[in-house]
Amino acid sequence: MKYKLKKQRFLSYMFADKEDYLYWGEYLADELAGEGKINLTLEEILQSTGDIPVYYFDLEDESGHPEYIDPKNVKLI
Repeated sequence: MKYKLKKQRFLSYMFADKEDYLYWGEYLADELAGEGKINLTLEEILQSTGDIPVYYFDLEDESGHPEYIDPKNVKLI
């Protein structure tokens, strides 16, 4: 089953606190320093993350679903 996740909700999850901004800022700076450009999609970010808490998904009933969703089972909408 593919769980649908709104892109904005995913971004809220990925950038929930200062450490997230620092991590991605450092990653992007390293890419620019090494490659001279950045080519990164939301799908690539999704696949690089760990499991996503089920409450980020718009489900009518969270019971019967795992507490965390594997990114391989997520479709960004």
